[in-house]
Amino acid sequence: SDDKVAREGALDALNEWQDSSAIAPLLEVAKGDDAAQQVTAIRGVVDVLKHSPTASGAEKVAAYTQALSIAKRPEEKKMILGALSNERGETAFELAASTLDQPGLEAEASLAVIKTALPQGKGQPGLTGAKVAAALKKAIPHCPDGGLKADASRYLKTLGAKWARRRDRS
Repeated sequence: SDDKVAREGALDALNEWQDSSAIAPLLEVAKGDDAAQQVTAIRGVVDVLKHSPTASGAEKVAAYTQALSIAKRPEEKKMILGALSNERGETAFELAASTLDQPGLEAEASLAVIKTALPQGKGQPGLTGAKVAAALKKAIPHCPDGGLKADASRYLKTLGAKWARRRDRS
């Protein structure tokens, strides 16, 4: 029908948007019953967030959280986790860690956990704490990237050493 063609045209236009104002309408479309439009809208959310110069890290993680809760197919969930891997901070890490036990997402969830937890570069801090160590222990065996797996294992050892020093002081 003409209405469906118009909706698809509007959806395509939103997907081309390069700032975060397109996120809310795309998420609304993703909540609908049309499976094809849902897939297109979720892909649009990820693309817009990747290329948006105006979206903050917190806005991106909030949108990824919503998209992940809406997504039905593993393919979209994997795409969202792949994009989430580029974010930093506690909330990005927690979202990634919350997906570790979802069947079929082990590799992507592991990559996202490790990338959000480890330091970005030399001299930069990574995330610390018991939740981080527990998630890394769970993620490392499923990580498909050998180099990243080794980095995560080394980082996990440094976390253990930091806790041991803290316990010795108390």
